[in-house]
Amino acid sequence: MKYINTTDELKEFCKNLKGEEYIAVDTEFLRESTYYAKLCLIQVASSKEAVLIDPLSEDLDMKPFFKVLLNKKILKVFHAARQDLEIFYQLMGKLPTPLFDTQIAAMVMGYGDAIGFSSLVSSFLDKKISKTNRFTDWSRRPLTSDQEEYALNDVVYLRPIYDQLKEKLGERSDWLNEENEKMLNEDEYKNDPYEAWKRLKIKNKEPRFLAHVMEVAAWREEMAKQKNVPRGRVIRDDAVIELASIQPKSKKDLGRGRALPRGFAESDYVDGVLEAIARADKLSPKKYPVYNSKRVKLNDKSEALLDLLKVLIKNKCRYYKVAQKLVATTEDLELFCSGSSKVAFLKGWRFDVFGKDASDLRDGKIALAYDDKGLLILEE
Repeated sequence: MKYINTTDELKEFCKNLKGEEYIAVDTEFLRESTYYAKLCLIQVASSKEAVLIDPLSEDLDMKPFFKVLLNKKILKVFHAARQDLEIFYQLMGKLPTPLFDTQIAAMVMGYGDAIGFSSLVSSFLDKKISKTNRFTDWSRRPLTSDQEEYALNDVVYLRPIYDQLKEKLGERSDWLNEENEKMLNEDEYKNDPYEAWKRLKIKNKEPRFLAHVMEVAAWREEMAKQKNVPRGRVIRDDAVIELASIQPKSKKDLGRGRALPRGFAESDYVDGVLEAIARADKLSPKKYPVYNSKRVKLNDKSEALLDLLKVLIKNKCRYYKVAQKLVATTEDLELFCSGSSKVAFLKGWRFDVFGKDASDLRDGKIALAYDDKGLLILEE
């Protein structure tokens, strides 16, 4: 094992990666006290060696490794890559490519919904990973030998798991490629402040009120980014809703808020909040946001179809040995029952696995029945 904390060492390591078909990559990070995740450690395993890269070292420039991540001739293998990709996108402005996510590949092969890495290690390698260091503060230095071994195992074991998954995938490689295309869509990692309000629990759906929620939430998002603190350190969610409700026009009006932190009316945030409220006041009704709930109300007929689809998808996924969550969520099924065509299972491999039969069942072209071997799909 090599511990890399200087630019020269990193350059040498990256130089030795030339000709590698793939590398296994993982990260350790903290995000409890910051807006942006703080990258604390990078683990990399090639066919020749496994290393720990210390991005916190003052003597290390990450650019040589960023070039490797963007090298299209080297496949990057991750497990549950979403948060890792988010971090690298923040640092590089681009996503590592090409990519292989062992969690998604395992779901494609029917190893359960969002299977954890330790479960994969147990299933594929018959080994047990110690969880002793799961809650380590990875920003502290020096790391202990146990912490280093724990971190390194994530990529050491990732390589043989990838090798086995790749061999098992066969024709389902095309399924995985579809999923990778979604994961490598950079729009997924761009954090638009004016989308922040959608994460809040909002009871009042009146458009003008939502406009004020949107502007205040966008202001909070920008403040959190600038100060690199969690959103709740600026103001809590309930304070965002409260500000949208009282719609203060002056510092004095802020005294009416119960959810605002003590002394908020005297803080540096006041002008920003009042400006956000003023922007919402001036917003044209045509530009008011609309609350689109993921849940839809179904009539009795649609509820009955939903019940049948839940039976159908469970059996189809069992037959194809693919994770049900990957094919369709409950929200997808409800949208479909409401008449929407904007669901993922109506195109690509999901259509072949489930979408066609779901459409035929809805249209009365097939019926369901059970025999002693399980579900039967009866043609009309």
